[in-house]
Amino acid sequence: MGKSLMCAIIAVLGAVGLGACGARQGEATEPAAAGATEQQAPAVEPLTELSPEVMGRFASGELRLADFVDPGRGVAFIWGGSVEDPSQEEPEPYELQAHEELVAEGIVRGSVRACGAELESRLATAHQMLASFVQGQPAQDVFTCEGTVCTRERATEWDPTVVYTFQPGPDGRLVLEMVDMVERSMLAEPLQTQLAEWATAERARLAAASCAE
Repeated sequence: MGKSLMCAIIAVLGAVGLGACGARQGEATEPAAAGATEQQAPAVEPLTELSPEVMGRFASGELRLADFVDPGRGVAFIWGGSVEDPSQEEPEPYELQAHEELVAEGIVRGSVRACGAELESRLATAHQMLASFVQGQPAQDVFTCEGTVCTRERATEWDPTVVYTFQPGPDGRLVLEMVDMVERSMLAEPLQTQLAEWATAERARLAAASCAE
């Protein structure tokens, strides 16, 4: 669960200012041929409401999560629970990832408001997770949505429940605000209560954070 979110950061290579940077300094650029038209990227349709069908379109790649974020705010990610694989008699040692800490043997927790390249990496991982959740099933059987929140309930005892929270962005369209993967049901007390209290405090902290900080 947490391990699947903590992929290595992928560098984002983008073309910025092509008109100014396409030629070497001091080299003139050739005028466009007569009648030539510039190709523009297709407009992204506005997202004004959530539904299982919308989440299914994210899972299939028809919609990209990266097109529905506020770059100035980023996206909050919070996770916690067991990283042990019950199918392994001798599980491999778990290596803590960035923004993650060990709270007990086999139990981790972590959170971050991701921006820039880290955000791109985490969104790519989130897409992979969405695709693995659906795997040919009708989206209505995988997700439940209410208001600006869609939830993927766990399918098995050790499967994570994932909550996707959106909110209105600067232009009024819905943007992804948080991906929440905090599991408590498989934990014994007092770890269950401790993780719940930590998660509540972290959600409040992340809600007040932004990429400008």
